[in-house]
Amino acid sequence: MSDSKKQLHRIQEKFNKFQRAPKYNLNSEELYCVCRRPDDGQLMVACDGCDEWFHFKCMNLNEKYKDLPAAVDAVMGKVSKYCSEEHGLEFMKKYVYGKLSSEGKGLMTTIFQQIYDLQSFKSLGEELPESDKADWPMSDSVKEELTEIDVELSQLEETEKNYSSKGKYLAKLKEKIKFLDETLSEEMNRDEESSSELDTESSKKSRRNKKVKKRNVNICGYERKLRLLESDWLNFTLTDEYKNMIEFTEQTVDAKKLCEDYLKLTERDRERDSIEDQSSSFKGLCLNDRKKCSRHLTWYGIIYDTLDSKLGEIGDRIHLLKEKKEALKQKELVRKWEKYTE
Repeated sequence: MSDSKKQLHRIQEKFNKFQRAPKYNLNSEELYCVCRRPDDGQLMVACDGCDEWFHFKCMNLNEKYKDLPAAVDAVMGKVSKYCSEEHGLEFMKKYVYGKLSSEGKGLMTTIFQQIYDLQSFKSLGEELPESDKADWPMSDSVKEELTEIDVELSQLEETEKNYSSKGKYLAKLKEKIKFLDETLSEEMNRDEESSSELDTESSKKSRRNKKVKKRNVNICGYERKLRLLESDWLNFTLTDEYKNMIEFTEQTVDAKKLCEDYLKLTERDRERDSIEDQSSSFKGLCLNDRKKCSRHLTWYGIIYDTLDSKLGEIGDRIHLLKEKKEALKQKELVRKWEKYTE
């Protein structure tokens, strides 16, 4: 076995013992390294893997590495030397990065892509780059491109707001339809039960053997307001009608009046595309049976999927434009810095 391998083997044996060894001696002093001794001022290195400290001598490290970039342990007050230039460079990059503003971080990210060793890092100089020193005007081409991006972003965000508001309206409409179905079914069945109690005894006897079929109301519920295009929909969101729908709760509806309004409607009224009576509880809704309404079959799913798809496309485009905008700004920062350092 070669000397280097023997030495490595001895270090490994010491390390195995070190892992099982106590952390403190009888005097409550913290123990370090594979030698398990208190800090005596010898040059030590901190391991990023286990956060332990080791003597250069015990780990057979060359003392030439004592001049590598160092980190100070804030708790112990010790200086940690990195085991290689690569690790030292990585630390210094993070250290510099943490000292910069968000604008400066973008600049240094670009600069660091050109730094491959400690020497090139040192060539940056001792002063942290401050982008406000490079106070040259932005190039016209970048200005124009950023303006175009901002205009498109503004339009997209407005459209996104419109689609989101329609999505909220759709969700509340579905909630209202479910409530109408349940309330109407319950009220109408209750009325029938009440009227049956007034029947004569003979009538009751004749009905005992008959199974009473409960009425289930399942209205279509489609509302023509959902057809409105962007500008018209935006205006609609400013109305009380929109606000009332968004604020809809079961407590805001008089169940008795709801049933009365429903019974007032003729079969012809219920077959219309929507109820036009402004005072009706069903204003604007299609009251056809949901399963039989061929005009609005699966309308909710179609509108929901369309909105979801549109919002996804808009969100992706907004994200892309913001990334492009940031890249342009970073590119301009680099141009300014290069101008400043000429």
